[in-house]
Parts: sequence; structure tokens; C-alpha cells
Amino acid sequence: MQRKKGYTALARFAYQTNTYVNDGGRRADYGKYRGDHDGGLILLPHGASAEFADMGNFFMAASSRDVRVDAQCGRTADFALPREVPRELLRPVAAFALADFAAQGMAARLDIEYPVASDEDHNPHCHAWLAQRILEPDGFGQKRPEWDRLFWRDQARYARALVAGRLTLACALLGVAGYVDPRRNEERGLPQPENRIPSKFWRMYDRGVYVPGIEKLKDTRRQDKAAKVVGRSDVGEKPHSGTVTVRNAVSKRNPPSDEVRQARINFVVPLAEENGIEVRGSEENRPEIVLTTREGSLVVFDGEALSFGGIAGAARARLVVELARALDWPAIIVEADSQSTDEIIMAGVVLDVTAINTCASENALKLIKKRFGHLLADTVRPLDQLSVVDELLAAYVPSAKNEPVDTPSVWTQSSEPAPAPEMHEALKPLIEEESRWQYDVPWQDDPDDAAHAEFDDEAEPVSDPNFDDDEEPEPDPGDA
Repeated sequence: MQRKKGYTALARFAYQTNTYVNDGGRRADYGKYRGDHDGGLILLPHGASAEFADMGNFFMAASSRDVRVDAQCGRTADFALPREVPRELLRPVAAFALADFAAQGMAARLDIEYPVASDEDHNPHCHAWLAQRILEPDGFGQKRPEWDRLFWRDQARYARALVAGRLTLACALLGVAGYVDPRRNEERGLPQPENRIPSKFWRMYDRGVYVPGIEKLKDTRRQDKAAKVVGRSDVGEKPHSGTVTVRNAVSKRNPPSDEVRQARINFVVPLAEENGIEVRGSEENRPEIVLTTREGSLVVFDGEALSFGGIAGAARARLVVELARALDWPAIIVEADSQSTDEIIMAGVVLDVTAINTCASENALKLIKKRFGHLLADTVRPLDQLSVVDELLAAYVPSAKNEPVDTPSVWTQSSEPAPAPEMHEALKPLIEEESRWQYDVPWQDDPDDAAHAEFDDEAEPVSDPNFDDDEEPEPDPGDA
């Protein structure tokens, strides 16, 4: 969020809470969306003063800190929530997804919206504001550059995979058969995404103007809804080749070079040997090693993916998730039979490593909820000083009095990964110039435009940051 582009923390809070704002440079009223708002929550880092759990104090502290014209007023995160999650649990799920950021020190405000979607179902989603300054007893202090770099890592794909993994894990802890996969459609084997319709045509449609393109889009969405539901219900029952493959959920357009593969292999070898894992070279003429657990199970690592034949038992599942954790994979892609998928997902629960392209079977989800369901509340509780999540979860999650689960580790170092310098170099984030959506179009639209609305996304927007009192507010970039 950059002030020089017209964005402030105060305006963002108004957008998230569906209220009015006049911050001196922007005047907007989001009250017409108030019916979609489904509650909010403030997450405070460890040691933060309880006074900032009050919404008014938090908003004032955040909005009064960055006043320079070129200031960065924090970062925003907008993400969909699985429809399978009960409405009462949307805030706990979103809080769990952002808990990792808050645990690193970022204070956060999240708000849930529950509007009706174009297919007549609901579209639950979360809007969040994340501080990029340390929250001190008297307010926000110095910036933390490493937090900013986290969002740039792997061209922002790392943060997307991290949030997706946390959302999927939250669903598993609640026993909900839902998952979130942020990869591109071609990677997921899906058709190309639908064309984006400029916001001015949606505003015209809301005013009762007939827009052929929108009507066609809504019909297509309704027709596809049934097919999507069937596709999700068949998770875990797809034909399997017999080889289990696990790889990083951070998508890459191009495969890694042999040098990068070898750097990753060199990082894994000493960790394995120190923990009693036998390591030997592969017979293939390429960078690759074979890891053998104490139980005699084999896992092949080629610097990009972990693979093995047959079905994953407990030992191989633990080895896979420990390796993923050590390699700092925020989440994983699992291509396996349903039994192996269940084993890998269950082994990764306590290490916060899960698959984002599928979910566990119904029986596995029941077991995860019974044994680990309390982890969701335990994770959010230190960050939620008003105990909002505890109250919402009280009727859904088993008591935290469960007996502790014995989860032996393949090696102890993996729970706190510390990549070697070579590994850091191999995984060095690629930083591109920041870009964002521009929807600064006039609010007074011509109905005649709707008749030939082909939705040219390349058209130059017209910007007018100041509005008359009788005009509607400019849409926020998060309103997508």
C-alpha cells in the first residue's frame, strides 16, 4: 500500500469494515456492502500490548504512523475461503492462515465477507491488512525489511503457497474436506481462466443495465458449478501411476538447472546422514540420490521432487515431510494414491506442511480432527487477545485435553530449517517490479457501452481520486 498511489491504512480499514472514510485525500463510503461483512479480528504478535486489540486503538496507531507522501502503509492480503467451511468458522480459518505472519511480528487486521456469488452460492473471502512495522508499547515503530522481502520471494509465489497451505491445513484440522490451490490453471490441468470484466461494467449491471458479456459469464458459471462439485467429491479416487511424487508447492515456470538441483541435494545429504538415513547415488546419469530409512523404505530426491514406488508407509511419509520442511517448502504438491496421500498429510500436520492440490480422505480427516483439532485454537490463541477464535471454535473442536501424540522425527534439525549458504544462493528470490490492478475509471458510465462490451483490459484507465459527495466510492484493488 503506497500513499503516492492514493492508498492509506485508514482507507483500507474502511474498505475492510464497510464503513466511511475521509483521510484528506480520499472520500469513500463502503456502507452499501455492510450486509456482506461477517466479522473481523485483530491478531497481535507475541508481547504486544493488549490495548491494541481494541479496534479503535489499532486503527489510530496504524493510520497515524506513515505520513510521508512516499510511505508504504503496510501490505494487504485478499484470499478466497473454501465454501466447505461452515460460516461460523471462516474467521478461525482465516486467522490460522495469517497466524504465521503474526508470529513473525506482523500485527494484522482481518475481515470476512460473505456475499452471494454469481452462481447464487456464497463467495466467502478474507481481506487483511498486515503491518510492516514493529508494534511497540506506544505504537508502530521501525520497519522490518525482511518482512517485505518475504512477500517478494519467488515473485510472490512463496507467500501465496504459504497462505494456501495454511488454509488447507486449517480445513483438515476442522475435519473439512476442502483445499486451496493457487497455481496457474495450466499447472492444475484446468481450462484457461475466464476473461476479466472491467469494474465499470459490473457497476452498470448493478444499476440494472443489461450487459451481454456479464449475462453470458453468469450462465457459464452456473453450468460449470455442478461439474466442479463432482470433481472435488472425487478427490483421491483418480487413477494412480504407482509412483508417489511430492514437490514444492511454489510453482516455477521453468525447471531448475542441474546446478540448482545439485545444491539442494548437497544440502540434504549431511542432514540425512546425521540422522541415520542411508544415502547413496542413483544409477541415473543426472543429479539424484536415494535415501533409505531405518525401516528400509526408499525415497529418491532429484533436487526438485521426492518420489518412490508403491504406497507410502509411516516412515516414508515422515521422511518426505521432514525433507520438505528442511528445504523450506511452504506447502507441497502430492501426486499419489489415496492411502499415500493420507499418510503424507497426517505426517505433515505437526510440522505445518500439507498438500494444497488435494485433501485427505473422510476417515483421515476425522482422525486428524480428533488427534490434532486443538492445534488450530492453540496456534491462534496467543495472537488473539480477545479470544474471538476460542469462542467460535468451542462447539466444533475437541478439547485440548487430548493425550499428546507421539510423532517421532526422522531428524531433529528439520523443524527449524537453516539452509546452507549454497542453498540460499540456489533459492535466491527473483524480484520484479511491483504491479497492481488499476481500476481508476469514472463512476458515471455510459449505458451504451454495455451493448458492445468486449472488455478490453488494455484500455487506459481514467483516474479521478477526488469525488463529489453524491458519487460512489472508488473500488479498492482488493475488490476482485
